[in-house]
Amino acid sequence: MTWGVVVMLVLYCCWLVVMLIAWSRPRCSDVPKDFQSIKPSLFYSIVVPFRNEAASLEALVSSIRQNSFPQHAYEIILVDDHSTDNYEYMIEKLQGIRLLKLTAGQGKKQALDLGIRASEGHVIVTTDADCEVSKDWLASICCYFEDRQALFMSGAVTFQKEQGWFQHLQAIEFASLVGVGAANIQLKIPGMCNGANLAFKKEVFYEVGGYTDNDHLASGDDEFLLHKVSAKYPGRIHFNKARASYVKTWPLQSLQQLVQQRKRWASKWTHYNDKRNSLLAVFIGLTNLSVLGAFLYAFSGMYGMWALIGSKVFLEGLFLNKVLRFVDKPLPLIYFFALQVIYPFYVVYFAVVANLGGYTWKGRRY
Repeated sequence: MTWGVVVMLVLYCCWLVVMLIAWSRPRCSDVPKDFQSIKPSLFYSIVVPFRNEAASLEALVSSIRQNSFPQHAYEIILVDDHSTDNYEYMIEKLQGIRLLKLTAGQGKKQALDLGIRASEGHVIVTTDADCEVSKDWLASICCYFEDRQALFMSGAVTFQKEQGWFQHLQAIEFASLVGVGAANIQLKIPGMCNGANLAFKKEVFYEVGGYTDNDHLASGDDEFLLHKVSAKYPGRIHFNKARASYVKTWPLQSLQQLVQQRKRWASKWTHYNDKRNSLLAVFIGLTNLSVLGAFLYAFSGMYGMWALIGSKVFLEGLFLNKVLRFVDKPLPLIYFFALQVIYPFYVVYFAVVANLGGYTWKGRRY
């Protein structure tokens, strides 16, 4: 048992070193900088599914319109997924957008598919209705697709206006997901991405079958597509490391919302075709069990365990600090150290709860 804990923590520290190197891998010359000279040759379609999110749409569209990107080179398509709020009143205030209404089927994938089929773009860009984008967002995406011949691109997502310990802890954990997803893309073993900051060639979307074979799942519009494109074109997937290319969304307000979100995310894990992604989830779960064991051994007088725990904390701090700096946030040490204590219990809890029963998302029970 003791050696098992030691081996797992040593392997985890080695993995963290690999993540650090991979996150830092793009050379400065590989990252787009001069967005003012952009002259796009492709047309970009921004597809945004929404359901009962009228209050967020104006801020999202306004942030897109403030982009340093020629307006003749893109379109905004909003797709209503059976909303019951008064969103049409808000839509009337927005200029130059296309509104589609989903009638056949329901859910995010069906709404995205409708928007993609109706789009005129060579490149599809997706984000969520409760997001706001940075001013160089579209220009940086354009650089990857036109200068680097990307077929699929993932970008960073972070929270805005965190308040209180619960939301600050979410921001740190979310940064870890962004960082690991980006590092794995750099290592050419893509696993995670976020549909709130995603872009792909429309022709490739159809070539790999779009959302077919996973459209019955409420989650995974982003990751299943990533895996399919990666299987066919392993060298044509990029993570957007341009400055100010990230997207901002809102943290969850309650523990119940967090539970429902994590259960939704977990619902797709058993459907991965590339088992490396499932193995990573198992590895993280076993590592956190080992951390609990290491604490027990350390407090029982096996003081060498503190060195392993300290190495883990140090490497995680380095990694998270790099990712958070990329999205223009500091690493708040008080919340970081609090998360070191909470997170092992959190992972074990959700490993059990996420596989028990269904979940609720946007007013629907799955």
